[in-house]
Amino acid sequence: MICRFYVAAIDFGTTYSGYAFSVSHLKTKLPEVQILSNQAWNAGIRESVSLKTPTCLLLTKEKEIVSFGYEAENRYTDIVMDGEEDEYYYFYRFKMNLHENQSISMGMLIEDVRGQTLPANITLDDDTNWILTVPAIWSDTAKLFMRKGAEMAGIAEDKLTLALEPEAASIYCQTYPPPGSLDIVNTDCQYLVVDLGGGTVDITAHEKLPDGTLKELSKASGNNCGGTSVDKEFIQMMADIFGQQVIDKLKHESPDSYLSLIRCFENVKRTITPNKAGLVNVAIPNIVLDNFCKSEYLKSIEEIVASCPKASNIQLKNDKLRIEAKFTKSLFNPTINGIISLITTVLDENEAQNISHILLVGGFAECALIQEAVKSAFPDRYVIVPEEAGLAVLKGAVLFRYQLNAISSRVTRCTYGVEIVRSFNPLTDEFHRGL
Repeated sequence: MICRFYVAAIDFGTTYSGYAFSVSHLKTKLPEVQILSNQAWNAGIRESVSLKTPTCLLLTKEKEIVSFGYEAENRYTDIVMDGEEDEYYYFYRFKMNLHENQSISMGMLIEDVRGQTLPANITLDDDTNWILTVPAIWSDTAKLFMRKGAEMAGIAEDKLTLALEPEAASIYCQTYPPPGSLDIVNTDCQYLVVDLGGGTVDITAHEKLPDGTLKELSKASGNNCGGTSVDKEFIQMMADIFGQQVIDKLKHESPDSYLSLIRCFENVKRTITPNKAGLVNVAIPNIVLDNFCKSEYLKSIEEIVASCPKASNIQLKNDKLRIEAKFTKSLFNPTINGIISLITTVLDENEAQNISHILLVGGFAECALIQEAVKSAFPDRYVIVPEEAGLAVLKGAVLFRYQLNAISSRVTRCTYGVEIVRSFNPLTDEFHRGL
């Protein structure tokens, strides 16, 4: 009798989430593992389909789950239009709390789109082996939070494995090398894995060893300069045009309009290429903004746009904000500079190594501006983007469960003392760090 081995991986991203699974024999060779994923989430009001769904959650005031993802987006839009938003909580992009919050606990408060707060620990016994992906740069406390949250959701402790996102992507690329990157499977090949997600950028350096495993060359590093940092630049641009008080009112008093604005820019963001010229059209809630402008400044939205400091780069046409492509691309500059700086730092730290390739994975890696910037900054390296860059982490997480020893060595974040020569004397010894 063949014993089937069930593996399911969940990638909770800052902006989008997805899942993948496999049903195979435990000893199945990695290239033969058939990985299945959701064919398409119905994007509803976006009139499109997607392999991932937005990381957003809709709850009742009684803390009962109503819906998740696209369905939550669509339901919340209807709820706001019906004037019933006070009866619900709507959370989105809440994953970044685990990276940015220095005080993490199961009872920590997270804030919804309207500023309402709830504890983060609102609460499958089967043969499935579950894999949760987490950024490598997360603290141990943040990783523990994810593990405890999964256990509270019903996943047995012995059925749960955490996979570091850049490691999962590396395993995926080793198993299914992208076109033109066969060198990365060769023994002694050294390369960077740059995981460009919605919230964070995660970088690690790997070397392929003779036994087929991977060796980490330096500890994982990164920052919060993922795709949402471009969204923040856009929102700041809107605040520069209309004033921070108007944008705050839009977010808290008309959250459906605010979320629609963010979603629209997300779609526009994907169309921006290095050669983009002319004007970029962004749909805005002009009627709502016009009302807020009149109540705050006694001026119409047309007057505000015409007199703003950025008037030479933008124009208003009905419900469209028309922005010069060159100016739109400049919104990416802080993020691009942050990514290039991170990669440069890792390469400098591994100067003695022979890192020849840079793998760009994650949903944000599909951005043509990012690809062009990395290639220009590092012309002496092979920059590779897998065809399924946005799914590399998710599918790699499934593969990781079949080969838990795929990463044979890692660099520790800290050094640990095991012995002391003598006791510390506060009167004569230099005081470095208090515990």
